[in-house]
Amino acid sequence: MFNILPPSALKVIYPMLYAFDAGNGLCKGLSGETKTLVEFEPVVAPMTDQRALIAKDEKPTFSLVSKGRAEVFGINDVFAHGKRTAIRRFNSQERYTSSDYFHMIDVLFMHTFAPLWNKETVVKPTGVINIPIGVYNNPPVVEEIRENLVGARTITDVAGNTLKLEIEPDRLLIVPESYGALMHYAYDAATLRKRTDIDMTGTTLVVDIGYETTDMSLFEGLHYQRDRTESEQRAGMGVISRALQNYIKRGVRNADVSRIDRAMQKVAGIPPGKLKEIEPIPGIVCDVTDIYDETVSDLAPRIAQEVLTRFPEAVNRVLLAGGGAYHLREALIEHLAPLQVVVVPNPELANVLGGFTMLNIQALAGQYLDQSELP
Repeated sequence: MFNILPPSALKVIYPMLYAFDAGNGLCKGLSGETKTLVEFEPVVAPMTDQRALIAKDEKPTFSLVSKGRAEVFGINDVFAHGKRTAIRRFNSQERYTSSDYFHMIDVLFMHTFAPLWNKETVVKPTGVINIPIGVYNNPPVVEEIRENLVGARTITDVAGNTLKLEIEPDRLLIVPESYGALMHYAYDAATLRKRTDIDMTGTTLVVDIGYETTDMSLFEGLHYQRDRTESEQRAGMGVISRALQNYIKRGVRNADVSRIDRAMQKVAGIPPGKLKEIEPIPGIVCDVTDIYDETVSDLAPRIAQEVLTRFPEAVNRVLLAGGGAYHLREALIEHLAPLQVVVVPNPELANVLGGFTMLNIQALAGQYLDQSELP
């Protein structure tokens, strides 16, 4: 496993850059204004009719005001305040044109540009937003996302803080999620140079294991092959989370799938047959060794078979990205032999870190947001 890069390891050429990934497992964002990663679960928790606003003693981490009422973002906030979650984890095209999606993008803007709160100056940043390949390969949806993001608006959080934001058309780049992962694998975020220990010639297959889907994207060198992308539905980490939930609910009635999803991160990488315990509810520990191993042993060969079937051409390397890379790495290496299988650094954050690095490389080269070499 790789550790998250400290702020000092992120090179910033131009501070008004940002990279966002509002995915199903986590919403993640990074900007040059803070150099601090912002991440939260995509959760929307409407306030009850009896409590129109958050009480003064409640201090949510992520929150905005929507239509005069407060909404809490972040699973820690929801559990702390006793409100029931409504998890936005459907992966259809509609998700990326829904008000929830753009609301979560606004949360990322608000917190990645926190030093600019409550100022009269309008923030006009330049950035990249990663979206799933199935969405990226649908140009009308991409255009709708762009139209919803471009323009001027004022974002207000529940405490009354404001951020005046304007997204200009030529300062917004939308890319497939796999592109950021590839860039993070190929380039060092601290030096903005190609990593010396890897060879990017030939064909690379990026396998991004998300929450609901596993996306597979082919690259020739660093060039995205739009017509050689595939997405396998219901083949992400949600399969394992829900299997564990069904198992745990036999003895723990209120086992929440979001807590399970978070808790099982601690058992990633533990070999099959070795003890795996998680804490789905504070103070309650469950042995999930058998059900976890069984589900991983079913999911990994399913993904491997899709790779081998859909990409019969010669592939020089397979890069694993997404949070699922930690859980399925060893099993996929076994099932994809003799292909070279590598986990990209910080796989669950690779799309954001790679997108941010790419923008800084362009700025350093004087080709600010040059799209000619991008997907």
